[in-house]
Amino acid sequence: MSLFFLSPTVSIKLKYSWKKPNSSLLYYRRRIPDDLRPLLEASGSEWAGKPQIVVSLQTADLKVAASKIAKLAKQHDEEWEQLRNPSQAGTLAQAERFLRSRGIDPAAPNADEAALGIFLDTLDDSLPTKVKDNLQEAYEYGNPVNAKRDIDPHLSPVVATALQIVHGRREFTLSDCLDQYLTSRPEKAAKAAKIAFGYGRAAIEAMQPGAPSFSKGFP
Repeated sequence: MSLFFLSPTVSIKLKYSWKKPNSSLLYYRRRIPDDLRPLLEASGSEWAGKPQIVVSLQTADLKVAASKIAKLAKQHDEEWEQLRNPSQAGTLAQAERFLRSRGIDPAAPNADEAALGIFLDTLDDSLPTKVKDNLQEAYEYGNPVNAKRDIDPHLSPVVATALQIVHGRREFTLSDCLDQYLTSRPEKAAKAAKIAFGYGRAAIEAMQPGAPSFSKGFP
């Protein structure tokens, strides 16, 4: 937060603002919280690995800068909230971006064995020591490993989903389809889609073995 003097007796503080020495241009500067750093890395964000966000506002005008800072702050608040509490669709989208950023095609994760090997080695290094010791012991004694039970809980939701995609364990549900569809549609179309998907879900459930027949009593 920088302090700006409007007159010898009047000054203001502008949150997330910064000005380089010997420069009139203002910048948006914001520290990245510690808990978000691994999440930014997992999502393939441009800010991954950086301690703070620094964006030139391309202006020396405080009023213009304040407006731009407010928009950037709101944008990052929303993005960080999504990272901390991702929806099912958000987690899947982030996992796919995460894999692509490492040269892995989510649709064909085994196509590049070198990229896949680096991803798995990095993932293994990120596991807690006790988990790695348990996995090593299971390997040495020939005991089966259940990735969903033994590995996924120790990873972030995004990385766990990425691993599920790589292993072919990711089961895409009707809810996944709905979430993906809604994120690319305006609000009015999204409401109509929810109704349509609701009828589709009911129809699929009705076709399951043992489900009551809705055609009984009709010709």
